[in-house]
Amino acid sequence: MTVRLAVVEDKVLLVDVEDPRPEFPDSKAAIEGEKGRGLMYVRLLSAQVTWFLPRTPSKTVQARLLPDASM
Repeated sequence: MTVRLAVVEDKVLLVDVEDPRPEFPDSKAAIEGEKGRGLMYVRLLSAQVTWFLPRTPSKTVQARLLPDASM
């Protein structure tokens, strides 16, 4: 598993978690918090969560956390 963090345009925090298993059969349920808790907590932080299959046989789950406008 590989985790990458980066601050990109407009101070957005980008978190990529690469998993060597390309399958993600319950991706929608996991992102919605219906299966497991990790992605649910990320969504509670108002993150935009997506996932994709890179060129290698793996998958990457990506969260984009927007800066808090009140700060």
